[in-house]
Amino acid sequence: MSTPAKERDPRRGEKLGWAGGFFGSSLWIAVLGVLMLYWGEVVPGLIAFGLYVISLVLLYLLLPWRNPERPMALLLAGTMAPIFGAIGLTVFYFFVYTDPTEQGLQPWSFLWITMFVPLFFRFGKRRWSDGERG
Repeated sequence: MSTPAKERDPRRGEKLGWAGGFFGSSLWIAVLGVLMLYWGEVVPGLIAFGLYVISLVLLYLLLPWRNPERPMALLLAGTMAPIFGAIGLTVFYFFVYTDPTEQGLQPWSFLWITMFVPLFFRFGKRRWSDGERG
């Protein structure tokens, strides 16, 4: 007698997209840590690795299906915090330890950060549990 096939999770794609997207978007922080250590910058390199570990822990703790009643914008803000911290570390490193104009950085170069703002408006008060209600 065979056992019945395991029922497939209807929101599996959403879960993979959320977790995989944030894992992939924070992977550059580990690469940044490796580069800084290679350049001999031990403290910034270790800070980058610490931010990467924090991003993985927050990713796990703030998965929307683990917190179905929390607004997604709040979960998004929590998982983005280490990424913004790593951006701050990078900016600080390049403006303090190097000449930013040699790197091609200008103050207006950071306007691309504004692309994250619409994400918070898009998710707004939406919750993971909203998708489970028919």
